[in-house]
Order: sequence, then C-alpha cells, then structure tokens
Amino acid sequence: MITGVMSGIGVEEHLLIIGLKGHGAVVIVGCSHPGIDRIVRRAHDLAGKIYLVIEGFHEPSLAQVDEVAAI
Repeated sequence: MITGVMSGIGVEEHLLIIGLKGHGAVVIVGCSHPGIDRIVRRAHDLAGKIYLVIEGFHEPSLAQVDEVAAI
C-alpha cells in the first residue's frame, strides 16, 4: 500500500508500505521531506506494527530517532 501524498519542505512524497506476515510492515521512503516522524506515524496508522524503515532520512537528530523507534 502507499501512504498517499505527504507534503514536506517544498516536496510531496508517496511512501511504500509492504506488510510482512507475522512481523509487521516495511516502510520504504524517499528523502523523508515530510518528516520521518510523520511518515512512520502515518504508516503505523495504516499498517499497524512497523518492522523496518528503509531509505533517506536527511540526518535526523538522536531525539527524532528515539521518537520514531518508540512508535
């Protein structure tokens, strides 16, 4: 499934969510302009448990990494 359009810093992105039976979902992102925290929350709302997030994050802070890992 896809998240639908998410707006970021002058860029709109769609994100791919692939469900893994028994494990959760893998989220494949582009550059994360909408914010990796918003992206993971949207994916979680759509797919439930998130198993893995792959791709570009534009160097998130450690606080952002901790926040996303807690979702």
